[in-house]
Amino acid sequence: MLIYCRDYKGCGIFERQMRREEKVYNINKNTLMVINENTGYYRTRVIEKNGEFRLTESPLQIIEESCTKYGAAYEGRRETVNQILKSKTKLPIPVHPKKGIYLMPTRSFRNEKFSLISFFQVKNFTGIDKKTYVTFENNLSYYVSITAQQFDLQMKRTGQVIAYFHRLMFLDYLDV
Repeated sequence: MLIYCRDYKGCGIFERQMRREEKVYNINKNTLMVINENTGYYRTRVIEKNGEFRLTESPLQIIEESCTKYGAAYEGRRETVNQILKSKTKLPIPVHPKKGIYLMPTRSFRNEKFSLISFFQVKNFTGIDKKTYVTFENNLSYYVSITAQQFDLQMKRTGQVIAYFHRLMFLDYLDV
């Protein structure tokens, strides 16, 4: 599988061959965004702190593989978040709660313009028309096609999920 990377210093595009034993990209502490980008061969664009990748796997495949790698099935995580928020749509994803890796969707997975943003990588955000300008901790900025009010709501919903997992992992008084 080929991955095309573009670094942010303007050095151009280069390609590298992934080793065959690597199956799917794993979301990690450097992941800023996972973007659905169905452009024929590539289905996903991943933006990290130091570059970006285009992958043939779908965002959902990447999330499922990452959740499994970090100790739980995606469906189990989804069901837990469903119970916490009492909602079934645009659910935040606790990919690796112990390491603080939580992704929040900008839209439903069924919407072709959806993307996932790493909660703890967001430095600030500003609404511009019907889009939101998101600045990450490393000062990279991107527009996402969601209003600032919707983005703020997703941040709050993700915060609720983080609080639940924090209590579960670090405090004794949570009855499960």
